[in-house]
Amino acid sequence: MSRLWQRQGRALYRPGDGTVSTDEHIVMKERIYRVLRDVFGFADFKPGQRAVIEHLTSGQDALVVMATGAGKSLCYQLPAIVRPGMGLVVSPLVALMQQQTRRLAQLGVRVACLHSGLDWREERDIESQMKAGELDLLFMSPERACSRSMQRILRGLELSLVAIDEAHCVWQWGFDFRPEYGQLRTLLDELPGVPRIALTATASPECREAIVDQLNLRQAKVFESSIDRPNLFLWMQPRKQAVEQLWTFIQSRHRNHAGIVYCQTRKQVEQTAVFLRARGLSVASYHAGLTPEQRRRTEDDFLSGDVAVIVATIAFGMGIDKPDVRFVAHMALPRSIEAYYQEIGRAGRDGKPADAWLLYGLKDLQMQLRWIQDSGAPAGRKSLERALSQRLLALALSHECRRKHLLEAFGEQATDACGHCDNCVWPIRAEDAREEAKKALSAVFRVGQGSGVGHLVRVLRGSLNRAVRERHHHELSVFGIGAEHSETWWQLFFLRLWAAGAIDFHGEHADCVRLLPACKPLLAGRVEVLFAAPRSHAVRHYTANPLHDEPVVTDIIEPLRQLRLRLAEEYGVPVYEVLNDVQMQELSRSCPQDMGALVSIPGFSKLKRDRYGPAILEVIEKYRERCRGEVQEWVRRWGDGWPDCVVDGCKEKEWTLSEFLHHVQRWATAGVSGLEVFLPDAEQLEAIENLDPMWASAWRGWLAADGLAVVERYLNTTEEKTAS
Repeated sequence: MSRLWQRQGRALYRPGDGTVSTDEHIVMKERIYRVLRDVFGFADFKPGQRAVIEHLTSGQDALVVMATGAGKSLCYQLPAIVRPGMGLVVSPLVALMQQQTRRLAQLGVRVACLHSGLDWREERDIESQMKAGELDLLFMSPERACSRSMQRILRGLELSLVAIDEAHCVWQWGFDFRPEYGQLRTLLDELPGVPRIALTATASPECREAIVDQLNLRQAKVFESSIDRPNLFLWMQPRKQAVEQLWTFIQSRHRNHAGIVYCQTRKQVEQTAVFLRARGLSVASYHAGLTPEQRRRTEDDFLSGDVAVIVATIAFGMGIDKPDVRFVAHMALPRSIEAYYQEIGRAGRDGKPADAWLLYGLKDLQMQLRWIQDSGAPAGRKSLERALSQRLLALALSHECRRKHLLEAFGEQATDACGHCDNCVWPIRAEDAREEAKKALSAVFRVGQGSGVGHLVRVLRGSLNRAVRERHHHELSVFGIGAEHSETWWQLFFLRLWAAGAIDFHGEHADCVRLLPACKPLLAGRVEVLFAAPRSHAVRHYTANPLHDEPVVTDIIEPLRQLRLRLAEEYGVPVYEVLNDVQMQELSRSCPQDMGALVSIPGFSKLKRDRYGPAILEVIEKYRERCRGEVQEWVRRWGDGWPDCVVDGCKEKEWTLSEFLHHVQRWATAGVSGLEVFLPDAEQLEAIENLDPMWASAWRGWLAADGLAVVERYLNTTEEKTAS
């Protein structure tokens, strides 16, 4: 790619302090907007992007916390192109790096990716490009970036910036299976004076503090925007018959949509995939037990649309930026509220409505606690991990607005009712359960704090099974005192007590219950314990709250879909990199007539226009010709006099006036001339206004807005008069 915006004229930056003069600052802003328009195809920034980009381009450090889909990548990609030198991006997964590399290369950016799948010749070629200054951006893993040999090479290069993408991994993985993420400070210390930026969508205070500390970003300016994703509808319910619950959800809301289903184990992944496949869904499995080639093929099939639903462990998703994922389903609790937020963020990246659906139960909590217990984390970190799990469980059990709880966990304030979660749409009433808390805690104490929830529930409900009789627990004072509630109710209530910090799960399998000091005020009945038995969603819940703002499929959308499939195969890229759904809808609304008009489509860069534009305009022109033919046929058959031509045509076609106006709008959008024959002239409109001012006003509004208007009243009246 030509870098004339850097090479022409005097240097953009002074050596040393990275500051710019006033004149240079003006030139810099002009170049930023030129690259935004010409390379990335956008007329303006999304909220929050401009301030970050100008700050980083001026040579300063930044920590960016931005919701998924808000445009974090542009915050380092654009400055890396504008600033002199090569931008270094540290990224956690090969799939993520390859996808970013492929997308930027499609825009004409000089980009490469160093990862373990390359042979020595490919690595040598990339290193040669680095040293020759032929790259705008280079992606690499933390392991490669932290190697001494790579750091020697980097010290000899002119670097525009260093970006740590998915920076929450510094906190989540720094102590675990990716220790190099915790060692990135060494890399940054080796590159003094190079602007650095860390980016994440996870914004909890603990995570943010860890990123700042481990990457030594004390002098960095923090850019923090709301993490709220209002297009995501939050659903949570207790697990009963998991695969049947999942099928009801998908069949009711997402039969033809792309989605991701997360399971805790490989066995659950395979079983769930077999279940869904048997019901006719296009499904693939993804987990660490597959070969790298199998995983890569699954990712490609999902991105291309050949596979609609991926059933996976958490190994899947971070490297996938598929904008039209309409749901993310969790078959069990994720590891923490941070993990939950990261994973649901893979739905609705295009800004359109999507679902975040979750099942939870006692067993997956116990599995999480065992993982924490067996991890190599220090004691303080384990304690924090348990607290984060408690926070997520409290969210699942809450009877209040889920979005409010979620945002508060990340330090944001929210209104009491978001209108986009199950608790807001179908409120449930919580009652004071302090008596039940006393019963449950007394049962834990009486049985000796060495039994599991199942045994405790049987004692409370008065069940005389063998274990109860053999241990003489049917003789305890607490036997049968909770018979008024179901087994499921008590299981969920014990989870509520754990989330409140009153009890703990211990033992080798985290399946025994013991009391904690915080239980004392509950035992004494001094503290209110609000609890509402969570609902299980039925078909009526899913169909009563449909996904709104679904794309309206017009007769130009299908030809565009076929075109993008052909172009994707021709250029070896995913279909959404040719045209995503939002761009197709915009093309159907505007029907551009020349190459210059294509640039107005969001994300349509000059390179994309030059590569795909002629084929797109050819499809639109064929559609326009079809519209012209429809208008000519209408005039030939029903004449051109108002209102007879409209009334007679609608009668024969059995169209309502709304349907007719829809076609008039299609024809107008396609640029067909002569549509005035269908519309009343000024004299007729004046006469109509004298007879029916409301209808005349509605018609004028439709004409002014070039949209549909409710004018059935007039046509019905005209039709009745004609008939009489």
